[in-house]
Amino acid sequence: MHQAPYNTGMHRDRMHPGSVRGSVARSRLGRLLCVCCGLLALALTAEPVWATRPVRVYEVVVRGTDPSASIVEAMREALVRATGQRQAGSDPALQSLVMNASRYVTSSRPSPDGSTQVVFDGAAIEKEIMAAGRSVWGAERPFVVVVLNPTLSGPEGDGARRMLEGLGEVRGLPITLVPMATVDPAGNALTGDALLQSAQRLGADAVLLGRSDLAAPNAAGNGAAPGGQPSNGQPPAAGAAASAAPATTQLTANVAASSDWQWSLITGFSSQSWSGTFEAGVNGAADAFARVEDSAVPQTESDALVEVSGIGSLGDYALVERMLSGIPGVRRSGLEEAQGTTATFRVLIRGGSEAIERALANSARLAHTGAANARLQYQLHP
Repeated sequence: MHQAPYNTGMHRDRMHPGSVRGSVARSRLGRLLCVCCGLLALALTAEPVWATRPVRVYEVVVRGTDPSASIVEAMREALVRATGQRQAGSDPALQSLVMNASRYVTSSRPSPDGSTQVVFDGAAIEKEIMAAGRSVWGAERPFVVVVLNPTLSGPEGDGARRMLEGLGEVRGLPITLVPMATVDPAGNALTGDALLQSAQRLGADAVLLGRSDLAAPNAAGNGAAPGGQPSNGQPPAAGAAASAAPATTQLTANVAASSDWQWSLITGFSSQSWSGTFEAGVNGAADAFARVEDSAVPQTESDALVEVSGIGSLGDYALVERMLSGIPGVRRSGLEEAQGTTATFRVLIRGGSEAIERALANSARLAHTGAANARLQYQLHP
């Protein structure tokens, strides 16, 4: 008589939600969910270490024997760096700054090599730039690694690196050339994500990938010009870029003059491609980053809500968080709420929602689908 209730109780423990065994199972499931949520929270709230570097926008080194002309030229270059716009030095709206450049000089120091270092009052210049309806690019800027395919090495690689760094200095973009692999051990081309991860391990924020058939003869390692033909042309670099980045070898001169380069800028939040000369790589990258912060008013930090649909896994959550955290000007970001395959992230960013929209305009993974309830809406694509 006693056995039947005992057996019945055991059966009830296995099946009834209120049983002891059911409570244990729920407890274990709860702990598992807590662990998963904890891992997700850690992945979504950890502050990434970005490699953005401060640029001395208003400290310019120019060459010339005429002090007045040197100061004017220095102001033109400072305006290009400050706005991120290649034509800023000749922009009619900014000509009063150019013509009255000496008024904004805080120091000017000549060097024995014939150059002059000019330091301007950056705050005063930025005030005038914004008053003229033009934008200012923040001094904290992404560090970009350039990867060329085929790779240039030896003297040719050194020459190309100096050219790129010189062009980057003129545009105010921290940049350098790294002989990083673009294929895996089996010879397959690495994806953009793989290249970006390799660059980030080197402390970079973005990858600028340049591909050109013209560079192929360097694989022989003899430094001969492509096709064995000499070239007397100069790299298509203007102003200070020409003196800052001379072509030191024949091959480098030919590579720089080629119009057959295919460029791809790969960042944590978007990617885009274009074609042109060697110089077009750095210019295109600087243009892209400057557009993200394209605002003619002081950019204050504010929260923005970003709703993303199409999220089906923990990896998708982490991917979206990395993309949002990688946008220039983001102070922090994290998961606000989630329902089904849709998640909303709260992002504190300089420039607010407009800055996010500009940054993600060229994203292949996050497609803008609209805005509603004070939220930007995006669809995640695989």
